[in-house]
Amino acid sequence: MNMINLSNKPFNLSKTDIDWVHKTLESMTLDQKIGQLFIGMLATNNEAYLTSTLSRTQAAGFRYSPKKSTELKEMVRFLQSKAQIPLLIASNAENGGKGAVEDGTFIGFEIKVAATQDPKYAFELGRIAAQEAMLSGSNMLFSPIVDLSKNWRNPIIQTRTWGENPDQVIQFSKAFLEGAKLSNVACTLKHFPGDGIDERDHHLSSSVNSMSTREWDETFGRIYQTLINEGVQAVMAGHIMLPSYQKELNPSLKETEYLPATLSKELLHDLLRQKLGFNGVIISDASHMVGLTGRKPRRELVPMCIEAGCDLFLFHNDIEEDILYMKEGLQTGLLSMTRLNDALIRVLGLKASLGLHKNPQVGSESTIVDNIEFKRISDEIADRAITLGKSTQPNILPILTNKYKKILLVPLENENTMIRLLKGGLKKDIGNILKNELEKYRFEVDIYNSPIKKLISDVDKMTNDEFIEFTKNPEKINNIIYGGKSSVEIFKQSYDLVLILANINAEMQTVNRLTWSSFKGGYEKPWYVNEIPTIFISFNSPFHLADVPQIKTYINCYDSEDNTIKALIKKLLGESPFIGKSPVDIFCGMIDTKL
Repeated sequence: MNMINLSNKPFNLSKTDIDWVHKTLESMTLDQKIGQLFIGMLATNNEAYLTSTLSRTQAAGFRYSPKKSTELKEMVRFLQSKAQIPLLIASNAENGGKGAVEDGTFIGFEIKVAATQDPKYAFELGRIAAQEAMLSGSNMLFSPIVDLSKNWRNPIIQTRTWGENPDQVIQFSKAFLEGAKLSNVACTLKHFPGDGIDERDHHLSSSVNSMSTREWDETFGRIYQTLINEGVQAVMAGHIMLPSYQKELNPSLKETEYLPATLSKELLHDLLRQKLGFNGVIISDASHMVGLTGRKPRRELVPMCIEAGCDLFLFHNDIEEDILYMKEGLQTGLLSMTRLNDALIRVLGLKASLGLHKNPQVGSESTIVDNIEFKRISDEIADRAITLGKSTQPNILPILTNKYKKILLVPLENENTMIRLLKGGLKKDIGNILKNELEKYRFEVDIYNSPIKKLISDVDKMTNDEFIEFTKNPEKINNIIYGGKSSVEIFKQSYDLVLILANINAEMQTVNRLTWSSFKGGYEKPWYVNEIPTIFISFNSPFHLADVPQIKTYINCYDSEDNTIKALIKKLLGESPFIGKSPVDIFCGMIDTKL
C-alpha cells in the first residue's frame, strides 16, 4: 500500500485529500470494502430500485443505460445523496455526448474524427463528450479508445479507432484528453494491452494480441507510455492475451497458462504498473464477456481479477453471488487483503482527485439539448470526414441530371438488433432517405428490392405443409433465384447510374463482411461495374472493398447520421469537395482492390 503515491500523477492529491482516503479506508467494514471493488450497471431510475441496488452492492459506482439528461441528473442526485461514499458515474461517451445521454450531441466515432486529419476535432470530441456527460452527472468516461486497426477483419474497432498509425493515435488521443480536461471527469484508455490485431470479438471468445515484445513496445507500448505521462486517470484492461510479454515477464509460464490481461499479473502489475509506471486506476472490461468467462469458473475469476491487478470489477452477473465469490476469494487466498486495500486506495484516490469527497458531482441546471455550437462542430466533422477512398473511374463525379437522369439505388443492410436496442433507435432506411434527397434535384430514382429477400420472407411465414408443397415446384423457385439475370442492354437503357448503399454495422458481431441474398443474378452484387457507372458508398464500415474489389469508385462515410447523409449529397452533386483521408487501409492489403 505504501507504494502508491497519491500526490503524484494522475491523482495529484493534497495532504488533506490523502488523509480522507486513508481515514475512509480505515472506517470501512469488510462488506463496504468488497462492494467498493465493483462498478454496477443501472437499468432504470426508479428510486426503489436505486435504493435497493445501492444497499445490495455498496458499489464504487455505476454505469447506466441511455437516458435523457434530465433523468440522469435526477438519478445521480438521488444516488449520491444516499451513498455513504461518493460514487463514480461512468458513461461510454465514445462518440460525443450522445454516448452519455440520449439528448447529447453525436460527434462521431474516432475513425470519422481522424479522417478529418485535424486533431482539433479530437479535442472537440473530448471536450463535448466530457462537458455533456459532466452536466448530466457523469464523472468518468470509458474513452478514449487507443486500439490500432491492424487487422481489417477485426469486428470490434471497425470505426472505434483513430487508425492504424501509432503516431496518429497518440496525437488524437492527447487532443481528446486535453479537451476532456476542461470538465471535471476522469478518462479511461482502452483496451489494454491492445485490440485490433486478432480478428475475433472478445465479447464472444478469447482474443490474442500476437505482437512480439518489440512490436508492442514500438506501437501500443509507446501509445500507453505517452498517455500515462500525460496523466490519464484510468486504464481498462481488455480480455486480451499478449503471449510475448507474458512469456518474457514469466519464463516459467506454460502456453496452457496464458490468461487474458484482466487475469494476468504479468500484464497488469509487471507490464502496466512496473514497466510503464501507471499509478492510476485499472478497471476490467465487462465481466460477462466470454473472453473472460471462458477462461476460468466465475467463482475463481472474480477475486483473481482484483488479485491480478484490476482495481475495479466491471458489472455484476448476480449481485449477491459475485459479492460472495469475492469474499470467498479472500478466505481461500485467491485474493489477498493487501491487494484489496491497494485497489481501494486507488479507487478512493480517484474519487478524491475529482473532488467527490467535498462535493459529489450531480450535474448542472444547464441544458445540453440543441446546443448550436456543438451541432455546428458535428456538421463540420461530417463534412470534412467523408472520404473518396478509390476513384479509378474518370469523370463519374459529380453526378448531374444531364449525365445521370435515371438512378438505381441498391441498399445492402444488416439487422443488428443488439445495436438498435442499445441505441434505442429505429432501423435507418438509407435507400428511401437518399431517394427523397436525390428527387429534390429532379433525378428519377428507383430502389432495388431483392426477390430473394421477398421469397425468404414468404417462406418464413409458411407452415411445414405449405413449405413442402412449395418445394414441389422447383421451376418456380429457380425462376425466382435466377430470375435476377436479365439483358445487360436493357439494364443499361433503364439506368444511367447505380449507387450501392452499404449500411452494415459490424459492432458486437463476428462478421463484418458483405453478405448477399442470392449467389447469382440480381443487382446486389455489382457484376455490372464495366457496363454502367457505379458508385459504392459505405456508411458504417471502412473495409468493404475486400468483398467488391471490382468497384472503381468507393466512398466511406463512417456512419449514417443525418448530417453525414446531407454532407454526402453535397459531395455527390459537386457542391462540396471530398477532403477526408482514410486513417486505415481500405484496400485491406490486397492487390485487386486497388485495380
